[in-house]
Amino acid sequence: PDEPLRALGALVPPGLQAPALEAFFAPERVEARARREWEAKYSGLLQRNLTLGQHTWAVERFTVGEGEAVTVLERTVKGTELTDQGEALVLSLRCLHAVPEEAPLELRRVVEEAGSPALTPGVTCEGEQVVARGYFVPMRRQLTVRVRVGEATWTLETQSRLEMLEEARR
Repeated sequence: PDEPLRALGALVPPGLQAPALEAFFAPERVEARARREWEAKYSGLLQRNLTLGQHTWAVERFTVGEGEAVTVLERTVKGTELTDQGEALVLSLRCLHAVPEEAPLELRRVVEEAGSPALTPGVTCEGEQVVARGYFVPMRRQLTVRVRVGEATWTLETQSRLEMLEEARR
């Protein structure tokens, strides 16, 4: 857990203070980000029979400038596709910057369990996620988020793709 701080210490010239970077790479902050990222990417997907058109939600936080944007990531089952890991769910991704008055109970519960954070107005996002069903293998994910902060518009793009999965044999 201390490896990122050691690497930062090796890169920053002696005498130069980097408190923001040190705080960012602090072990407890790295762990908290990893937990939030897992929740945003995969919560609501494990051990469920999801059907075409079904929605799942997760509260997601993005660092923008000196602050943070908070939104609800809505995943909608678009269908399935055959991958080298078997049948996979294809999910469309979009952001909600407010919880609708007629929101389903599950959506309200997800927001409450995240501490009922104030959602950032004007956040938009779009993307797609593909997860193999058999052994729950994340195959690929693409997400583009746009957030207006003051006069600037931040665009955050993330992409991940499984390149190879091998089973360990004993």
